Amino acid sequence: QRYASAPDVELMGVDGSMARLSAYRGNIVVFSFLATWNKDSARQAAVLNELYARLRGTNFRVFGVFIDNNGKQALQRYMKNNTVNFPAYYNGQEVAARFGGPPRLPTTYVILGDGSIYEREVGVRSVNDLESTLKEIATKRL
Repeated sequence: QRYASAPDVELMGVDGSMARLSAYRGNIVVFSFLATWNKDSARQAAVLNELYARLRGTNFRVFGVFIDNNGKQALQRYMKNNTVNFPAYYNGQEVAARFGGPPRLPTTYVILGDGSIYEREVGVRSVNDLESTLKEIATKRL
């Protein structure tokens, strides 16, 4: 089975850091499009915090991409008032456009080590649900 390739987007962190999605090649990547004002995004962010803690030091990468009009400032404010342990990027509008725009928030992608999109799920996903997807990938040796 062939999967569509994820676009190689640039990700911008509030601390001035930048990363390219291609820098994560060789790793399984889980990331969600989120927004600071969206209640379901807040629930998904809590899931990403837990998943990030569980997968730390493995070949899995977990991060969030925030889609807010006032990107950097909105995310800085959000991070002051909420726990965000995972890497969070603020240029979500431009990243989302390259992914064809999420149908609604949150939308979570799982990307394989070769840069192809394994799955896109809309709505809040539990840690157990995401972990079972990652086990499925490991079992299939993708």
